[in-house]
Amino acid sequence: MDQQLFATCDSFSEEVVIALVGKYVKINDAYASVNKALSHAAIHSKRALKIKFVDSELLEDGKPPELKEKCDAAWETVKSAHGIIVPGGFDKRGVEGMIKACQYARENNVPFLGVCLGMQCAAIEVARNLLGIKNANSTEFNKKLHEDEQVVIDMPEHNVEHRGLGGTMRLGRRTSVFLTDHCKLRKLYGRDEIEERHRHRYEVNPRLVPDLSRKGLLFVGMGVDETTGTIFSKQCRTQSSAALMKMAEDHAANEILFSSYPLPPNCFKDLLSKITDLCHRGGDGVTRPALRMEMCEMK
Repeated sequence: MDQQLFATCDSFSEEVVIALVGKYVKINDAYASVNKALSHAAIHSKRALKIKFVDSELLEDGKPPELKEKCDAAWETVKSAHGIIVPGGFDKRGVEGMIKACQYARENNVPFLGVCLGMQCAAIEVARNLLGIKNANSTEFNKKLHEDEQVVIDMPEHNVEHRGLGGTMRLGRRTSVFLTDHCKLRKLYGRDEIEERHRHRYEVNPRLVPDLSRKGLLFVGMGVDETTGTIFSKQCRTQSSAALMKMAEDHAANEILFSSYPLPPNCFKDLLSKITDLCHRGGDGVTRPALRMEMCEMK
């Protein structure tokens, strides 16, 4: 079976080059799950995959002259790729380079996927360059940010200051529902509700989600803070959280099938209204149910 698979993969003639822009690229296995997922996607698409690893620090401004050659080579790798993926990570090292990669992909219409920190970097980039929030950032990297600059925040019910690091991560399998049929991700998944595994303690600030969406970064999928990652997670939602999920699942009656993608103007308006209402109803996970705006894509 393996030999048959290898022979099939070797027969693919059309190459696809993906630039993986991260902070741990010196060790290939640091992104093992991402590498495997890309390989599986390439086989499904009948493409010969080439992953090129890019150190995100080399994409940042202000590097010393002796690194110019390496920085130029890093940017050449990004610019020559068919697609860009920015994966997860912790702490601020290399983050500005990841944000630069997000900006390049958006401005040049390059296929892009941001996972975990990568998605957060994409939101920060849009906030800085489209919303005009010059110092937009994550509270993971700067605890002294003004409230209006906090694009990525600690999830309130997992706040480290109150609980310490122990037990503060959102872990395990969680349910996400699509807010609209008119999105790339819904079409790719092929269903209204999905389950993915999580390991994080930060989220895009729901207070800024409506403004980000109006600028074209549409938040098309959400979840709530289920207290368990098991198959019984739906039963663990509070009544108010379940009401939020029900509201998210209710698609507008006049929505048309995928053939109408991208969003018709009336459906775009309906989606923005739903996003705004959901973010207004959600809360800190204590006084009001927390909601997680988990999936987004450019309009």
